[in-house]
Amino acid sequence: MHPEAFSLALSFLDYLGIGVFAISGALLAAEKRQTLVTFIFFAVVTGVGGGTLRDLLIGRRSSGFTATRRS
Repeated sequence: MHPEAFSLALSFLDYLGIGVFAISGALLAAEKRQTLVTFIFFAVVTGVGGGTLRDLLIGRRSSGFTATRRS
């Protein structure tokens, strides 16, 4: 497998995993018969939280939470 194809496959799986976390949060909100705002909130929080938890478990520094200083 070419390195570019492997990288593309990993990116796809990464986004798929985040989507699965977001869908699980949205389904929980739907099950609890929440408002649209709560539905969106649950989807975003579980998507971001799930992606962050995955990054922590595999030891990858998430670029969204690292501080970079520009001089």
